[in-house]
Amino acid sequence: MTVEGRRRAVRALPGRTAKEAAEEAARVFKRRRRVDRSRIEMMRGYAETATCRRQYLLGYFGEQLDAPCGQCDVCDREDEHPATGPGTGTPLPRPGTGPMRRTTGCATRTGVRAP
Repeated sequence: MTVEGRRRAVRALPGRTAKEAAEEAARVFKRRRRVDRSRIEMMRGYAETATCRRQYLLGYFGEQLDAPCGQCDVCDREDEHPATGPGTGTPLPRPGTGPMRRTTGCATRTGVRAP
């Protein structure tokens, strides 16, 4: 028996015992769980960033944008309220709104709890 990671299935193949297949399935599950958690953390960081979302996203892919884009919701908010965020007296959007709500829903569906 062996585990096929891409298809999320365990399939019996000659030369493998049930125990070996179960151990491999457990390893695949743990690896997938780590990937799911890292994706959720990335999404959470994106949703909660107080800086330009385009800069954040390009940084994730190893690219750099020298100045804020001026077109994302964070840049728009800063145009309206230049001193927005922690320590400025102007609160950021609540976590249950917009991108954060979608991130929380994803975490709930995958069973990964946010810290």
